[in-house]
Amino acid sequence: MVENVEEYTGWGPLKRRPDGVWVRDPARKGETFRAWVQALERLGYRVEWRMVRGCDYGDPTIRKRLLVIARRDGLAIPWPAPTHGQPG
Repeated sequence: MVENVEEYTGWGPLKRRPDGVWVRDPARKGETFRAWVQALERLGYRVEWRMVRGCDYGDPTIRKRLLVIARRDGLAIPWPAPTHGQPG
């Protein structure tokens, strides 16, 4: 299980600007994240990810967080239902 910022799904290669500074390459956004997920799948893992807000589960923050769950025991990946906040 991995928890990170939502921008993690945009993880991808960098490119060098003319001024020499390295920045994310928008044309390849998410490429490295997808390759990471595919590598886990090649190892036999079933991988799912979702964006959740901590406040929906009782944490005092509205920030979105990325949750990735990978398992290879053949069982379903359980996603708990929100316990706090207004539905929707």
